[in-house]
Amino acid sequence: MTGHTFKPHIVTDDGVEKKPQLGKTSAFLQIWSELTCHTDKPRYKDLLPEDLPNQLWRNLFITSIVAAPFTVTFQYQGMYITDQLGQHFAGKELSEELFGEALGEIERLYQLTWKEQKPVLSRELMTSRSGISTLNEVIHVPLFDSTGKVSHICGVIESVDIPETPLDENDDIPQSWRVEFSGIVDL
Repeated sequence: MTGHTFKPHIVTDDGVEKKPQLGKTSAFLQIWSELTCHTDKPRYKDLLPEDLPNQLWRNLFITSIVAAPFTVTFQYQGMYITDQLGQHFAGKELSEELFGEALGEIERLYQLTWKEQKPVLSRELMTSRSGISTLNEVIHVPLFDSTGKVSHICGVIESVDIPETPLDENDDIPQSWRVEFSGIVDL
């Protein structure tokens, strides 16, 4: 990126400054940031598969957005999400079935990304039904249609602390999910 220093950070609701800590979330955010150098509203079709390093595909998720009523549908999830976190979201809508009592917090992240039309960074603690906990860093970025409206939210999820044993298919619905912090990314 010419003439632009990439130093993303957020200020949480309680005024604490945070930065992406992990390589894959930072790398994906930088790719999105580079798209914004060409247009302030990068389109879904501008995020080309060949622009993404292979190591990001495993951690990538892609959702489609419908504004009214607000609906998030998971279109794609990388194998890391399936294999390591034991989640099977592809083809499903954001729902209480997927996120339990944390649905409101997770939905708020998508609504914030959609409304503000900016990336949102979060740290999320997921505890499986078998008691295995994983702290994840997640970046959500908006992508736009030809009319300038958010049509997709894509992102990368990366574990801060990877559990020793991957979660199995019986753990695909977390027992609990909690957003530790979140905020709009200032590039």
